[in-house]
Amino acid sequence: MQDSKQVYATIKELQGKHYGTTIRVHHPSGKLFGIDVWCPIGAPSEADLEDWGISTQEWKNNVDVPDGWGGFSPVQEMFPCDGHYQSQFESDLVDVIVDAINKWGAR
Repeated sequence: MQDSKQVYATIKELQGKHYGTTIRVHHPSGKLFGIDVWCPIGAPSEADLEDWGISTQEWKNNVDVPDGWGGFSPVQEMFPCDGHYQSQFESDLVDVIVDAINKWGAR
């Protein structure tokens, strides 16, 4: 738990269909607000891959996965199927933003 006299940030756990990663910013006044970051650019994040039951190595190797029609297709052709995923870029960007807010708040 952070000092309630400081600004600090946390990351909201991913849930359901992805519409961005929410950074929760806690203000000393007790107010809480969110910053949403949605950057579906490049490979899925480790969290999304884990949710899909795919390892980072399996993604990199583009292994065959069930295609839903009784056959198999390379994972990178199957997933993601739209922009509703957390990319590794998005995950890394969120970490940088949270780290910056927490360093700023600890001054």
